[in-house]
Amino acid sequence: MPYFQQRPPPPRFKHGVETVPLTKPIQTNVRPNASKHWDASHWALFVFEDIPVETINKAIHAICPDPQDDDLNYWLADHTHNVAEASSLVLPPTWTPPFLGQSIEQAFAFLADIPEDITLNREYIAVLDKHFLEGNGWVLIYHLDGEGVITCVPCVLELCNMLPGNVNFHEGTWKTDLEDWKDRGNVMFGGERMEKSRVLGRQTLEETTS
Repeated sequence: MPYFQQRPPPPRFKHGVETVPLTKPIQTNVRPNASKHWDASHWALFVFEDIPVETINKAIHAICPDPQDDDLNYWLADHTHNVAEASSLVLPPTWTPPFLGQSIEQAFAFLADIPEDITLNREYIAVLDKHFLEGNGWVLIYHLDGEGVITCVPCVLELCNMLPGNVNFHEGTWKTDLEDWKDRGNVMFGGERMEKSRVLGRQTLEETTS
């Protein structure tokens, strides 16, 4: 009777020094406000770094290439609370990030103070991070749960517009995506492994911004 040796399990995925911080939960005192807009069609998009305006405009174009047929489902956060203007967005060359140098904790605290009559999701935030945007073609998606814990999963830039307002995307889906990211290096819509999604992301950014 032939003897078949059982294959060893695949090695556990190891994050590098750049992505390890993205796998660590952040405990805060911030709580989402009582807004019921969990399925709101817009999520806030934050920029905390000095990223060239041209790069941001190219990223927005990659997210929503044809605003005539589809809306940009992200509101580039500022202090006006004018979420309706997110459907079509081209930044002027003189634009500067209103939240420059701030943190993801401060961003969620800002959202929690926005009046409840404004239809905007308060549990999820997208962040354009210069390193991961230019090097990987990723946007970073952050989630704040009811206990004040912030977690992060990267998403391929060109497909992140499908997330806001998607009734099939809920906290249970987030937990699965978070486990896939932490344990296997999978980014949302990015393929089986982080190495693969890095290539896909970089190609996406180059192809849509060239």
